[in-house]
Amino acid sequence: LAGAPAEEMETGFWSRLRESLAQGGMSRLAGQLWPEDLREAAPGDLAARSFYLPPSLYPGFFEQAGEAPALELPETFILYHGSYEPGSLLRLLEAWSWAAGAIGEYYPLMLLGAGRAGGRIYESLAASYDFGASVRLLPAVEPSQVAAVYRACTVYFHPTEVFPWENPLRAALSLGKPVVALDSPLAGLVCGPAAYLADGGNARGEISRALGAALITMVVEDGLREGLELAARERAAGWRLAERYQEFGERLLEIYRTAAGAAS
Repeated sequence: LAGAPAEEMETGFWSRLRESLAQGGMSRLAGQLWPEDLREAAPGDLAARSFYLPPSLYPGFFEQAGEAPALELPETFILYHGSYEPGSLLRLLEAWSWAAGAIGEYYPLMLLGAGRAGGRIYESLAASYDFGASVRLLPAVEPSQVAAVYRACTVYFHPTEVFPWENPLRAALSLGKPVVALDSPLAGLVCGPAAYLADGGNARGEISRALGAALITMVVEDGLREGLELAARERAAGWRLAERYQEFGERLLEIYRTAAGAAS
């Protein structure tokens, strides 16, 4: 288990998970699975008991092409594929409120992976904004088609904290997509120089403004975007190998066998 940021643990699944762990699971935790490229960010109390695995992606993200989903995607757009918890969506919408007037007509914001519950939360929050056609909630697509949506986007946007095992940043980088994300230790370790990480300080409004400005900059400055596309492909070169995907499975199986042997 690699934990989620506190911001994401206030409602829904994360709240139930935290309660379950608090009732006895964490006290008996023998170790945790943790990405090997994020070693320096592993929690200190568990670092010595961590089992490190290589970063890995769903095969669709390192195959040359995948089946295109039956979606009417615009020629240019910004993609969000993250948490649909209220706090995350509010950050997303506040940031977009700073960027929509300048770029929303030609680079709309497309939201992927909401599901029914996430869609309802989005609709309730979006009612407070007047985004019109600049924001679109995409219907569900098959897992095998998600990579095709990423491949079609112009910029990937991740305005919230990053989970250790969360894959959207790696997925976008693996396809050479420029990333705009909230600056954080984990985002920095995952992306390195291959993303525009926006730091707005601690004030919510300033963070949203910084993220919105970063989106505008990414869209209007072709040289910056093209440079990040190249850096993204270089950054992700080791993640996109089929051999790396196989190695992940083999090492995970070895960890499970070791843990089962220790418990017997």
